Amino acid sequence: DGEITNSELKSEDFTLTEKLTSNGTLVLGECNAGIIEFNVGYGTEPLEGKELTVTITPADGEEFQIGVFTVVSDKPTADRRWRKITAYDAIYAVLNLDVTEWYDEILPKPEQGEEPTVTTIKDFRDAFFEEIGITQEETDLPNDDVEITRVADFKQLSGKTVLNAICEINGCFGHVDRSGTFV
Repeated sequence: DGEITNSELKSEDFTLTEKLTSNGTLVLGECNAGIIEFNVGYGTEPLEGKELTVTITPADGEEFQIGVFTVVSDKPTADRRWRKITAYDAIYAVLNLDVTEWYDEILPKPEQGEEPTVTTIKDFRDAFFEEIGITQEETDLPNDDVEITRVADFKQLSGKTVLNAICEINGCFGHVDRSGTFV
């Protein structure tokens, strides 16, 4: 709704962090959330839970979109004139999301004597992104035509596990681009 301008920002404290891997070891298929952190003046409306489209306009006037983020923390700083804002891109919400029920629907456990449900990686991927509510870039990945069936029963299955498996089986890494689309 509102706009935060340079007058409300403590601009020298703005950081954007994007990581291909989180533990120093390259893990094929890993997906990490982008993070922004910045300070705003104490008079700015509370931002926790709000979605921010962050842009920057350099001196030449050409606006550049940094990304789309959701604020997860809005805390006063020690001097109380500023509030520290921490926001993540769409991957953050997926990481701890329990998708067990969705998995059981898309690949149901076969009854005795029944053939297992078969789907392709592409159909599985498309259904997953529809379930989590993130737009994905239209693309053909190397193993999209591979057929899969239910491989295990899960008491709990996280969105992170599914997201990483989809990327790993296709030999890629996933991230959310500047427009908020998973690529």
